[in-house]
Amino acid sequence: MFIIVQKGTQLGYSTNYFGETIEKFDATAKGIILMIISTPPLNKNEDVVVVGVYRL
Repeated sequence: MFIIVQKGTQLGYSTNYFGETIEKFDATAKGIILMIISTPPLNKNEDVVVVGVYRL
């Protein structure tokens, strides 16, 4: 099973210690989700989601 996302689809978000949203992560292109990092903590400039872009 593949998960295909469209450009602009929200893929995730980060929160502070109090649960307030700090940043949202959107797909920058249409593609297939290859990997999701779902374990805290999240470091600055770290990949959260990897989207493979396919071209036909």
